[in-house]
Amino acid sequence: MVEIIWHQRLETDEFRIGSNKVLEIVQQQGSAHLLIDARKLGPFKAEDQGWLKEVIFPQITKLSLIKIARVIGSDLFTQIILSNLMHHVHSQLQVELEMETFYSREEALEWLFED
Repeated sequence: MVEIIWHQRLETDEFRIGSNKVLEIVQQQGSAHLLIDARKLGPFKAEDQGWLKEVIFPQITKLSLIKIARVIGSDLFTQIILSNLMHHVHSQLQVELEMETFYSREEALEWLFED
């Protein structure tokens, strides 16, 4: 499992560098599970949402990942953005990858390793 904890809100360039590093680590380790703690990251900017859809998500589909758990805060705006991004992944990229959103790390870990 790879676990990523975002410790603060980032500018676009920092977010993109970090996201690319996450992909690199997952690829190097051949991990099937990814836990992303984004409670302190805040909502994505519109330009970052587009970049995730166009650049990151297509790359994720080529990795060995089976499940991605994302831990977020209770901010409604972030929840809506994330729901939109996940809908894109499943409808446009048509992947079998399971992705869920949680409000606690413990719930996310439990889901990642069930079965």
